[in-house]
Amino acid sequence: MTTISGDASASETSDGIKYKPLQDTQIRLLSFLPPLAGEEEIQCSLESFTLDHPPPYIALSYTWGSQKETRKILVDGQAFEATTNLEAALMHFKVEQGFHFWVDAICINQKDDDEKKHQLRQMPIIFAKARETRVWLGREADNSDRAFNVIQSMSKLHAENSGRSNSRGSSDTVSSSETPDGGDLIALQCLLVRGYWFRVWVVQEIAVSKKVTLSCGECQIPWDSMLNAAEFMISNDRLRSIETAIRKSYQHQSLEVLRYRDKQENTLLDGMQRILSIQSVRNDKIMPYDPLERPPDSLLYLLSSHRPTQATEGRDKYFALSGLCLEDESILDQTSSINSLQDIYILAAESTTKEHGHSSLDFLDFAGWPTQIMDLPSWVPDWSYTRDRAVPLLYWQLAGQKHENMVVLNAPGPFSSSSKDSFLFCKDKSLLARGFEVDRINGVGFSRWLSKKDNPNNAEIRNPDKSPQYGLQKYIIGDEDLADVIWRTSVLNITHAGVQAPEEWGHLFYERPFCRTGLNLDHDLWYEQNENFKVYGSDLKTLAQTRRHLQLESPGRQDGVIKQETMSQLLNAFDVAKTYRRLATSEKGYICLAPSTTRCGDIIAVLFDCSVPVVLREKPEHFEFIGTCYVHGIMKGEAMGGLTSRDSVEFNLG
Repeated sequence: MTTISGDASASETSDGIKYKPLQDTQIRLLSFLPPLAGEEEIQCSLESFTLDHPPPYIALSYTWGSQKETRKILVDGQAFEATTNLEAALMHFKVEQGFHFWVDAICINQKDDDEKKHQLRQMPIIFAKARETRVWLGREADNSDRAFNVIQSMSKLHAENSGRSNSRGSSDTVSSSETPDGGDLIALQCLLVRGYWFRVWVVQEIAVSKKVTLSCGECQIPWDSMLNAAEFMISNDRLRSIETAIRKSYQHQSLEVLRYRDKQENTLLDGMQRILSIQSVRNDKIMPYDPLERPPDSLLYLLSSHRPTQATEGRDKYFALSGLCLEDESILDQTSSINSLQDIYILAAESTTKEHGHSSLDFLDFAGWPTQIMDLPSWVPDWSYTRDRAVPLLYWQLAGQKHENMVVLNAPGPFSSSSKDSFLFCKDKSLLARGFEVDRINGVGFSRWLSKKDNPNNAEIRNPDKSPQYGLQKYIIGDEDLADVIWRTSVLNITHAGVQAPEEWGHLFYERPFCRTGLNLDHDLWYEQNENFKVYGSDLKTLAQTRRHLQLESPGRQDGVIKQETMSQLLNAFDVAKTYRRLATSEKGYICLAPSTTRCGDIIAVLFDCSVPVVLREKPEHFEFIGTCYVHGIMKGEAMGGLTSRDSVEFNLG
C-alpha cells in the first residue's frame, strides 16, 4: 500500500473541499470518521493512493438522484452537499468504519473536467480492484423488504429446479406453488423498475466486480441470488403466468399504487432483462474466453442490448460500454476532443466496423427512425433513444447464440464483405456503400407509427397498382403457399429462440392474429387496420378466410382447444415483429415487413457489408436511410443469383 501526498496546490470546489491534484496512477478513497459529540452529520476523510497498490476498499454503485435535493456532510472538515440518495447510502454504510470506500461523487473532483475524464477511463480498473462492490438501490419503499424475500425464495427454487433437471432431465412444468402471488410480484416489479437498473454505468460497475452485494434499506442479498431469481422467472412459460398474476393484482390496488404504476415506463420483464444483460457482460469479464462456446460481446451488441439505459450525458453511454469492449481500448482517447453527440455516434458506427463476428455495416440494423437527435445523419444509430422501436433483424445473430438450427441471415450471400472498398465514411458525414438495387416498394399496409414530419396520410394503406402478378393469388417467387409466406413474413420467420418459425404457427396464425376475435386485443386492431391490404390482387381478409376454411384440423388443437403455450409463443413473436413495421409488397412480387415509415417507390437494396436488406429513399443529393427490412425469399442471399460486382452501384447515404 502506498500513500501519495501531492505537492501541487489544492483546488477548492464550491462545496469547500480542497482537492489535491491526482497523478495518473492515483485514486482517492474515503474513510468514515467517528461522529463528534452531539453531531449527526456524516464525517469522512479522503486519502490518495496508487491504483497499483491500494488498500482493501469497497466501491459504491448507486444513482446520484436529484442534485436539487441535498444534505450536508463533512469531508475533511469541509461541508459537502451530497444528494439525498448518496447521503442515505453513506448513512447505511458508515457502520463499516475501518474500511475504505470509493464513491465517485466525492472521490473525483467534479469541477475538474480533465480529472473527470481520466478517472472515467480508470473506472473499470477501480471497480475490478475493489474487494467488493456494494450496490445501493435506495431506501426501503414499496414493500422492498418483501421483494427481497421473494428474490431469495425464487433463487432457492432455481437451484432446486436446476438440481432436478440435472438428475432427471429437463422439466419445464410450472406449478402454482412456484409462481409468486400478485402482491409479491408487484413488490418485485417496484424494485426492478427503480432507476438504478436503467443507469448505463451500472453495466460496467457490476460486470467487472469480483463480488457484488445488493442493499435496499436494511435488506441485502448477493448478486447471484438476484441473477438466479431472474433466470427462474424468465424461463419458459413461467413469464406469461407471472404477467397475468400482476395484471390481476393491480385490479385490487389502491389509487396511489395505480398512479405509481402508470408513471413507470419499464416493467418487471424489463427489469429482469436488465439483470440478464448485465450478467452477459459479467460472464465475459470473469470467465475464461472460449471461442467455441460463445464469442465475447461486441461493441455493437453491447450498445444494442443496453440501449434502454439512461445517462446524464448522451456521450456517457458510449464511454461506459466501449470501456468494456475488447476490440478497441483507445475509444476514450479518440472521443476526448469530440464535443458533438452527433460526432460521437458517427465514431461509434465507425468503431463497430472494425469488429469481428458480424458484417461491417450491420450497425445499420439499429439506425433509422425513431430518433431524438434532429441533425443526426439517417444512417447513424441514435443510441440515446431509449423507447420502443423495431426489433433488430440481427438481434438473435448478434447475441452470439450458437446452436444447430439457429437462423443466420446473409442477404448479400457471396458478396458479403467482398471488398475492403465496399464502404467509405466521408468528411461530410455521409456514408458511401456499394450494393444492389433489388426492387422497389409498390404497396404498403397500415402504419401505426409515423414521425411528426410525416404526412398523416402516409399511415394509410396503399395498395399496389396492377402488375404482372396482380390477381394471380399465387406466390411467384418460389414454391411456397402465399398464405404461408404472409404469416412467416408477419413474424419475421423466427422464434424467440432464434430458430425458424415452426409450421404449426401457420395453422394458429389464421385462427387468432389474422382474424377478429372480439376480445379487443392489440392484434385485433392490427387486423382491422390491414384487412383491406391487397397481396397479389386479393385483400388479406379474403386470403385469411380462405386459409381458415382449408384448415379442417389444426395440429395446434387438442380436443378442440388451442395449445395455449404455442399460441402464446406465436402472439409474442407477432407483437415483436410488427412493432414499428408495416406490411409491404414489391414490384417483383416480394412480401416484406418494412420500417413503419416506408412508402411506395422506396428502394429495397442489399449492401455488400450489411447482413439484411435495407430500405432507401431517393433524394436530390443523396439517399435517405429508412431502415432494415425483412423481405421473404432473399434473407439468405437468394436475390444475388446471376449478379456480378459489375452490377453493383454506390449509394450515398446522408
